[in-house]
Amino acid sequence: MTVFDVAGRIKYGTIEGVGQMSITRSRGIQPATIQLMLPNQPEFPSGPSPVFLYDGNNSFMFPDCAFQSMDVQLSDGLECLVTLLDYRWRWQYGQVSGEYNVIRGGLVVPSSKKSVEELARICLKEMGVTSIDVAVLRKIDSLPSVSWDLDNPAQALEALMNQFGCVICPQLNGSVLIAKRGVGKKLPRMIGAEFTGTLKVQTAPDEIHVHAKPTIWEVSIEIGDAVGVERSKPTVSDPSVESVVPIDKLSYTPVTSWEKENPLMFPNVGIKVLPDKDALKELSDFESLELRREADRIRGLAQESIWKLYTFKFPIKLPQLKFEIKDINQIEFLDDLISETVVEYETPLQKKAAEVRRQKPFVYGLFYDQNGFGKNNVEAFSHDYAQDARLIYQGGFSVDKQRGLISFSNPVYLFETKAGELVYSPSRLFLRTAISVREPNSRALWREVLKIKTGYRNDSKPMTLRSDLGLEVAEQADTRKTTDNKKDLEKELRKQLDIEVKKIMPEIPESGSYSGFIPIELDGTIEQVSYQIDSSGFATTTASYGMEHSLVVSSHEERMRIARTEAFIKRSAGMLQNNVPAGPR
Repeated sequence: MTVFDVAGRIKYGTIEGVGQMSITRSRGIQPATIQLMLPNQPEFPSGPSPVFLYDGNNSFMFPDCAFQSMDVQLSDGLECLVTLLDYRWRWQYGQVSGEYNVIRGGLVVPSSKKSVEELARICLKEMGVTSIDVAVLRKIDSLPSVSWDLDNPAQALEALMNQFGCVICPQLNGSVLIAKRGVGKKLPRMIGAEFTGTLKVQTAPDEIHVHAKPTIWEVSIEIGDAVGVERSKPTVSDPSVESVVPIDKLSYTPVTSWEKENPLMFPNVGIKVLPDKDALKELSDFESLELRREADRIRGLAQESIWKLYTFKFPIKLPQLKFEIKDINQIEFLDDLISETVVEYETPLQKKAAEVRRQKPFVYGLFYDQNGFGKNNVEAFSHDYAQDARLIYQGGFSVDKQRGLISFSNPVYLFETKAGELVYSPSRLFLRTAISVREPNSRALWREVLKIKTGYRNDSKPMTLRSDLGLEVAEQADTRKTTDNKKDLEKELRKQLDIEVKKIMPEIPESGSYSGFIPIELDGTIEQVSYQIDSSGFATTTASYGMEHSLVVSSHEERMRIARTEAFIKRSAGMLQNNVPAGPR
């Protein structure tokens, strides 16, 4: 015993005094564990209760601590090891849902705007935290895109704070401080305290690369040639073989050409297989029937594909893409455009309502209007579909990526005049769609990458990071001008790089050991604080600046990694559960 030794006591419900005790508090969302070694089996409070620490000089409390477990040891008499959790045990519950800072056409949708501080307050409210200090977040000029769907609010908050180099710092009184990593107080200097410091140098990469989400383009892709299906007649030994060829090269192209062939009945298709009337009379009924069946089969091919199937025109050049798209296998078609539209609908109470939604892909151009009494939809082709809704095709269509085609549910063609006669010809069409693009060699999705050199020369591979943000480019169909979010994206990626660079910079952390219970708060620099009562009943406090001293408690980074993994497993399990097909009834 020294003059600096101080006896410590603890109180939890009816438990008071105790033998040995240890508490290690760390930053983050995982609850601290409080372990008590008791000489006999105690009575526990009926619910969560505060834990009081006092040493004759200082006293403070951990509010709302919950019982977790009790281990009974009988080797040297009855001893009970009781484990409690600090108030963060509540943070494993609750949910938060919402989509904020949604990017459309390279711009944030005004109705979805939320600052980092506002997003943090949403999470903290769902966590049940009422006393908070988030002043540091007001300095962050950023609008991060988030999409929460029944997410755990504490995990959502920690992921958000990690984007901006901030940490969650629970305070002794139950409040929460959000602090900037590396910004905070020094360890207090006190008589009798002992300090140890070590130069901390990270193993570091030569470069850090942060990869954005795959780039999204909203563009107008030109639709090309009309094609048809060529399908061989199946036999017992050989199945049918199908191919797609330009309509003028089909084996069943009528003598009069497709220009003069009725696109609904195709009366002249298939007659090539039929002999003249005199020859037909010489055939048996079976032979005649087979020839007519073959003619009907060929006519069916025409009705299935003529003016319904079109190719896409390649190559395709996109703004801010370093290579040309040479075939459809490089394109990933997305379900929604970047652009938005207002959709009106009726609620179950038959009240009118409206909401902003992403537009769906559509086809526009010059085509025969089947409701136009023998006229095309417009007199001349134009990209200005926003001003003239007649340009937009209202029928059904789908992209057949396997065959590299666009397929229409009804024939789509033009009426044109040649030599004073009306003829059928291919429509002039464009598909307005949103796409991501695969690189021609690696087939990897194209994305923006921001790189920075760290100053180290370890001949190492780059550190690769992922961002939740991505470049979105919307090209105007009529002017070919583009809008994008590139400047905002680069700013956010650079912030993420700066955070990672700071993590690997050399620093001199230290830990301090104090007699008694010292109320030291966690912040951006003080990462861990432990309180102990040893077997002699003396109280000590250990605090760490720029490091974590406990070898028993996993590091903050490891705890975050485990939390992310658990969240991913939970989310994946939910997705699988929602997609399980119904079994037999």
